[in-house]
Amino acid sequence: MRFFSNTLLFASLFATLSGCASEGPPPHIVRVIADDGTMALPVAASAIEEVEVIIVPDPADGDFVRMDPMMLDDDGLVEARVTAAGEWVLKLSRAYLDANADTTNGFRIDVPLFTNQSHEDQVRDPTLRVNFVQGTERIGQSSPRFVPWPLVGGEVTTVVISCDPSFEAECQ
Repeated sequence: MRFFSNTLLFASLFATLSGCASEGPPPHIVRVIADDGTMALPVAASAIEEVEVIIVPDPADGDFVRMDPMMLDDDGLVEARVTAAGEWVLKLSRAYLDANADTTNGFRIDVPLFTNQSHEDQVRDPTLRVNFVQGTERIGQSSPRFVPWPLVGGEVTTVVISCDPSFEAECQ
């Protein structure tokens, strides 16, 4: 099984989230939107305590190198880790969402991501998933979808999250 490094992915993301990234190519944006009831069960902005953005490499490509959780900002609002299964997870806290999400008409947040160019040949078509979390429960999740790799700067991948039917009351 092959492994590939994720250090620069995290460092680039941290620079973006902290407002330090001003040079270089634009980030790839993962636009996370809560379903307003158009597609399935709606999710109210107030029900979302955390957002998890998860990138899963194709098993043939290997895994991200396992990494313990690390905070990507001084306030502890953004956490990154690599799970034992090799999935890259970015967790955005409620305080981060309050400061950065657009809740004018529902819930929307743009998550900027960069990748390390040296990973281009090691990964093909990873999948992206996004979860809405309340307490310890995943109250909503996206369908897995392929994302271009390396991530293309300036492009937007839109992900709509619907409420899990077993958590309908929690989504209101």
